[in-house]
Amino acid sequence: MKIAYITNGFSSNLNCSYELFRRLRMADHEVLYLSAEDIVARVAQNGYPCVRLLDQARTDESLAVLEPALPMTPTWFSNRREKQKIRMQTLEARELLAAVDRFEADVLVIDIELHFVVLVCLQLDLPIILTIAWFSIFKDEMLPPMHTTLYPPATAQERQRVNALWRKEIRIKRKRRLRRRLKHLLQDFLSPSPISLQTLDTELLRLTAKYHGMNLDSLVDFEQWLRPMVFRNIPILTFNVYEMDFPHNKHECLHYVGPMIFEQRVDPPGDHQSTRQWHHLRDKYRLKETDSPLVYCSLGTFWNTDQVFLSLIIEVFKRRSDWHLVIGLGGKLSADAFGSLPDNITILGWAPQLELLSLADCAITHGGITTINECVYYGVPMLVYSTAHGDQNGCAARVAWHGLGIMGDKADDDSEKITMHIESLMNDPAYKIRLQTMRGHFQYYAEKNFAVEFIEQAVVKKDMQ
Repeated sequence: MKIAYITNGFSSNLNCSYELFRRLRMADHEVLYLSAEDIVARVAQNGYPCVRLLDQARTDESLAVLEPALPMTPTWFSNRREKQKIRMQTLEARELLAAVDRFEADVLVIDIELHFVVLVCLQLDLPIILTIAWFSIFKDEMLPPMHTTLYPPATAQERQRVNALWRKEIRIKRKRRLRRRLKHLLQDFLSPSPISLQTLDTELLRLTAKYHGMNLDSLVDFEQWLRPMVFRNIPILTFNVYEMDFPHNKHECLHYVGPMIFEQRVDPPGDHQSTRQWHHLRDKYRLKETDSPLVYCSLGTFWNTDQVFLSLIIEVFKRRSDWHLVIGLGGKLSADAFGSLPDNITILGWAPQLELLSLADCAITHGGITTINECVYYGVPMLVYSTAHGDQNGCAARVAWHGLGIMGDKADDDSEKITMHIESLMNDPAYKIRLQTMRGHFQYYAEKNFAVEFIEQAVVKKDMQ
């Protein structure tokens, strides 16, 4: 069986994909990555073939050579005709379809936010499976929306609050779609834009569906958490265990297949000095040359890192020289921004996260689900300071509710409170016990190989139709 994986290239999605496709290869299946992003070398480092789709870059180059022009001038009319022509070319997505055809794919695995890709590929007679790293995104009175820090409701009054939050979220989404529709009408007249594989613009997606003979509203569900939409009848694999979500009735389209953690993952390389620093420190811990508790801190690779908050964490470790702190900046800052530091603080441009977690006694994280799952995998209790982006608040709430760590408060926690949290995580054995129980669920899902089984069955069902 041949599986084509079409990805937006986000680090969290790539990191999960490596393990999924390792398992598929072990079952004698062939995989190929397709992406408009420049990830070929990174994917190859982890042992997989990848084809970069270049039409998007070519489109940007074509637009860049158009002369700026005032509205209603001859040059403006000429530019507009050229932009309409370019848009029609992007709507056809010939390069994407040709790449799938050349590979002779039996099934398409697509990142859930690549809505344009899904719409284009629906015309193919191939099973499509969407993937996410999040917990359930669907409306349920027992599931507070993922951007909140609420726990599951225990009373009728709390359920009413959750339902009210869902109604508010749906109203916000409706208003946003209306504003975008009005904005689109004006923008489309002044300057028709091409359609990228990653577009989240509802009106451009509506145009794509119409171009390919479909009605967007009949295909998607707008009234759930993911913005702007989710396809109604396409199965979704979530790389989580149900046991770490809040208790709820599972949605028929969402399938929990367990975390995908590729132990041999090759992360983006750091600078030479940082790499040398880490190898020296790593060897000290592996050889038991130090007994200082190791604390790993990472605030993610997608959003900009909070330098002020990191400085607060650094102050904690300046006073606690018996602890060692390793900060991974995720390529967002330079270590020079923090000035001279004591020997018990190591700052890395890019951190080898799995290596670090295999040695860490505690982790300070932003609430990204990939890092949370990796902490559970290695049995590392977490202090979660959500940056409130996307699903991070909801992930932090689940960590605290299941007793796998502590949900901190960036607005209120000072250095003394942070110190107290870290001491609690490292000294209370109950965290380790609960982490070990959750890791048992991880191992069960891996042993059952739910993800591979689901993908194989999708192809079998399609063949039987």
